[in-house]
Amino acid sequence: MSLSLTLAKKSTLNAINDPKNKVIALSGAWGTGKTHLWKSIAAEVKIDYIDITAFGVISTEDLKSRIIQSHLNGKLRGSGTVAQEFTHFFSGIAKKLTGSDIIKTTLLGLPLITRKKLVLIDDIERKHKNYDTDEFLGFINEFSEKYETKFLLILNSDKIADSATWQQLREKVIDFEITLSTSADEAFKIVCPELSSDYLRYVKETAIKLDISNIRILRKIISTITNLLEGHFDLAPEISRLFIPYTVLMIAAHYRGVGNGITLEYIEKFSPGNSKEFTQQEMEWNKSLAMVDFRRDQFFPLISEHLKSGVSNQDEIAAFLLPHKKNIERNRRATKTSEFIKDCLWHPHLPDAYFKNYYNAMEDHIYEVDPQDITTIFNILKDENEHHLADVILQKWITFANADTNIFKRLSNGDPSAIHPLINQLKLNILKPAEAKPTLLTALDVYNYIDGGPHQNIILASTKDDYAYLISTLKRDTLKDFISTYIRHFQTNSPTSIFISNRMFETYTYLSSTNPRIARMISREFAARKLEQKTRAG
Repeated sequence: MSLSLTLAKKSTLNAINDPKNKVIALSGAWGTGKTHLWKSIAAEVKIDYIDITAFGVISTEDLKSRIIQSHLNGKLRGSGTVAQEFTHFFSGIAKKLTGSDIIKTTLLGLPLITRKKLVLIDDIERKHKNYDTDEFLGFINEFSEKYETKFLLILNSDKIADSATWQQLREKVIDFEITLSTSADEAFKIVCPELSSDYLRYVKETAIKLDISNIRILRKIISTITNLLEGHFDLAPEISRLFIPYTVLMIAAHYRGVGNGITLEYIEKFSPGNSKEFTQQEMEWNKSLAMVDFRRDQFFPLISEHLKSGVSNQDEIAAFLLPHKKNIERNRRATKTSEFIKDCLWHPHLPDAYFKNYYNAMEDHIYEVDPQDITTIFNILKDENEHHLADVILQKWITFANADTNIFKRLSNGDPSAIHPLINQLKLNILKPAEAKPTLLTALDVYNYIDGGPHQNIILASTKDDYAYLISTLKRDTLKDFISTYIRHFQTNSPTSIFISNRMFETYTYLSSTNPRIARMISREFAARKLEQKTRAG
């Protein structure tokens, strides 16, 4: 019968305590927790036991010696009369015999130890290849029948080389067999009983999703991730869920621990946009990649490097995590401000220190609050007779704003009437920069937010050659934004927007012969919006 860990524990214990069962087998795949199961029920076994491993055992004599050695090392529970008799027997012959004679004579006393006892033999599939399986089965049969020895045989069913002989074992020797089939959830609870960190919750969630139930593989996964995240165990769940799932898959694949056999080499070469035809096996592997939302970010090569070399580049790991941490903190502060405003407007009872506590928490980050919200907070504090605090918060925001070279972007949205006059006044300063004369790109950028002033003069004085040169200097993302700006002006009816769109249409016509690739990009974007480029009447 194939059982979960919980049911297998109960079944194995009942089988051992049942006097009718002389030979019991506990089988299952590698890493399913067979040894763990035994240790968890050992205290409840009603008879004395000896436990040994068959790893490397080369003969029946070697096996018997291990049983005796285990007894002499105190692994036999209790100190019953039979055990005392054997110890007396062994002490007596040791005085009369030497060398191999001692060993052979000592082995004759083995039945005194094992009679009516349980002998647990683990790792049977790892016996030496020269130790004949039939000879091993003969030993089990002899001692179980003649000396009332009960055996619990633990073996990995997927590692047995001589399957035909072991089938005979099942048919002729074994009285009761339990096949352990541990679930991923059960296995993870064995390896990690307590989820002390958020990242461990995502490790468990992914292991269950990928059906990783091998205890040894799970230990390697947790150990590897712990090494990678040294000093970062307090990661927010929003960060952990980004990379922990695919990290679990990569580690499991490296140790050949995923059921469908996906390899680390395949993951490293995988490209989400690849149009190749995949084999049936590769399609199964791709499902695993989809399960973990696989991505090639900066953390991906750090995992590969660690798995192959054992080296954890903590500086690069910290550099990868830092912007994510800052983004999470920024989002939490935004939520704090939103909740603060709601509380101030609608909460019937607020503690006296509530307003001051908000400022203390936000003092160094007050500029993250947008102009309209900072105005709302200012007005709220005035209504609450917190005049000094209102002035402090507003002046703090303005101090940050004066040091911001891109302040116009902060002033682009919102109704000016809903923004404090001192903040609105900052717009005038933008039009009088102390730096060098603004470029056409800067003028177009600023004009998206503020009309009039020297930036408009630059726009009106620019020719198609100026636009063509500007376009030739732009990189991918900047070019994309620039074309989007052109389209916005094309859809706006202000005199300056009409001038800009007409100048750009001249430039587009010029580029059709000098730089057809960019001209096609512009045509593509207009077509996507179902717009037709043309000269517009001013």
